[in-house]
Amino acid sequence: MYKLEKRIKLEQDDNIENANKKIDDLHHTLHTSICHINSLHNMSKLGLQDLEEARTEFKKNFAKEKTVTPSMKEDVGEKTRISIEETEAEITAIRNALDVIQNIRALQEERKLLSNEPRNTRRGVLMAQLQEAAKCTPLWIGGPNDCKPPLCGALPAAAKHEIVVGSKVAAKVDGAGENEPPNWILAKFVSYDSANMCTVEDIDAVDLTKAKISLNRKRVLPLPQWRANPSEDGDALHSEGSTVMALYPQTTCFYKGVVASIPEGPSDNYIVLFEDATYPNGMSPPMQVAQKYILAFDNKPDKNPSAATASTSKKGSSKSGSKAKSKKDMATSKGKRKR
Repeated sequence: MYKLEKRIKLEQDDNIENANKKIDDLHHTLHTSICHINSLHNMSKLGLQDLEEARTEFKKNFAKEKTVTPSMKEDVGEKTRISIEETEAEITAIRNALDVIQNIRALQEERKLLSNEPRNTRRGVLMAQLQEAAKCTPLWIGGPNDCKPPLCGALPAAAKHEIVVGSKVAAKVDGAGENEPPNWILAKFVSYDSANMCTVEDIDAVDLTKAKISLNRKRVLPLPQWRANPSEDGDALHSEGSTVMALYPQTTCFYKGVVASIPEGPSDNYIVLFEDATYPNGMSPPMQVAQKYILAFDNKPDKNPSAATASTSKKGSSKSGSKAKSKKDMATSKGKRKR
């Protein structure tokens, strides 16, 4: 599990040099962790071999003597206890190493925000990066007595969840026109600004001077932090037939859809039918969407319709989700969202 409370993060006065230093330190920690894991693995492997030999000898003696002596029971019991402890130590070390990897990725995203360098990513590359990010979302693997954490699969965030700087979120922004409804876009979380406001960055903005948007906190939703394993944690998945907000393929906008089928394996995607009036039955063909980019459908009306404003200029900062242009046309064009 990603230990958020132990995460190393950038401070307000940190610069690129400090960010690089923290990332390098974590790389060193990861290298040390991997060496430790290798040592523990060799130890547990030998322990299991000793246990198997003891069990084999136990079976032979029982077959011959038709009895179980206290020394035989004690020997097998002790070696079983040792093997369990060594295996648990190896599992803990692996989990800690995975936590370090997640921390490195989070710091790298924070460093990108700190550098404030102009993005020069082609749309095809951006789409590939989003899919890769979905694949790299850690799979929740809990112990026998572990409860699934918030934001595992379809589970909601905790009541006082704090979004990590640099992480991707779903942000509800105003439509480009006065009569156009708000839209849910994929954005990067930048900062908490006050008790009720925060700043996000549109990851697909054309005009980078208007990429950062100030929003009411209620208009920003964290994405799942862990993938749920269907065979172990199926109750943490959206059920078939449920209404969701999902990232339309080859775009950076979330749209209303219905889950047609859930993932069969931990690396599989949902199959979603999107609402789309341009199709005869009002629904799109089945489309694959990763666990990372599916949220429970937001049907709460806006109490404050003007809760989203660009940090420099509101006009032209938000993306239009107007259905005058179909989603399938938007997905195939270079610029999915109308500006």
